[in-house]
Amino acid sequence: MASVATGDAHVHPSGEGVNFPAAIAEAVKIEKGETMEWFIEDRNTFILKRMKPCKYFLKKP
Repeated sequence: MASVATGDAHVHPSGEGVNFPAAIAEAVKIEKGETMEWFIEDRNTFILKRMKPCKYFLKKP
């Protein structure tokens, strides 16, 4: 089972963006200014999806 980094994500005061903990952003290669789309599955589950898929960043065996 993969380990998951946890931390607080903060919504930018303008409502235009979200700040993620550095460990999460680095782990999934989120770049500053990258466009994402939110889905609310239920009151406890939020899904974040890249609008422009990135290249696979893990080496395949």
